Amino acid sequence: MLQAAKGIRKLLFALVVSLPALFNIGALLALITFIYAIIGMSVFGHVKQQGALDDMVNFETFGRSMQLLFRFVYCIIYQLWLYTYQTYST
Repeated sequence: MLQAAKGIRKLLFALVVSLPALFNIGALLALITFIYAIIGMSVFGHVKQQGALDDMVNFETFGRSMQLLFRFVYCIIYQLWLYTYQTYST
């Protein structure tokens, strides 16, 4: 049991040491999303709402822009994961 505690202690130490780097990566991703939200607002902010664009999915406000980009990135990551799973599971 003492050996397991040493292993867990090493894992927790590695996690604590890597937290600043993870924070930096998260901040960089947030900055990139912020920049793309501002660009989307300036380019697509005045597009007429029709079809897939409605009062919830648009670039008119900063909050909606961030939400739309988050949904877009999440869907891309999910589709890549699903493709990888289906490709290599057989």
